[in-house]
Amino acid sequence: MDVYAQMVEALFSAAHASSHFKAFEHFYFHNCIYSKVYTDMQMGKWIPTEELFRKFRKSFYVVMVGDACMNPYELFVPNGIINYWETEKEAGINWLKRVKDHYSASVWLNPEPEHFWNSHPTIQAISKIFKMYPLSLQGLSNSMKDLKRGKIHIPNITSYSTST
Repeated sequence: MDVYAQMVEALFSAAHASSHFKAFEHFYFHNCIYSKVYTDMQMGKWIPTEELFRKFRKSFYVVMVGDACMNPYELFVPNGIINYWETEKEAGINWLKRVKDHYSASVWLNPEPEHFWNSHPTIQAISKIFKMYPLSLQGLSNSMKDLKRGKIHIPNITSYSTST
């Protein structure tokens, strides 16, 4: 995802400067959301993910930005987080489901070429939780239209298996 950092920063800056949003907040994560998200790109400052659930109403739109490519172990296995100094009791996929369960109006913008999405197991798994759009002006526009129309529905996200 490092190769897309400049593009994502430009997206955040444009969104923050825009008058289209009543409120705009952005947070960082590496590969997957776990029990905390970061408030700075260097990932030195963080807040608990559960605090986001308390702080922001369920009606907020959530736009996740990431390539969704990681070692499947990191997504599907408890303590699969790649940060050597951290542990996570739950698999990353469970945290992503929590985000989607809490913020049903949420989407995922992916900078990877769409033809690659079906060939990578973690992109496939994440796209079963979040409706995925390309990280492009058209993808952003389509995702916003669908969010506003309430057309974001992924069937049966709670039945997704995390067994390895």
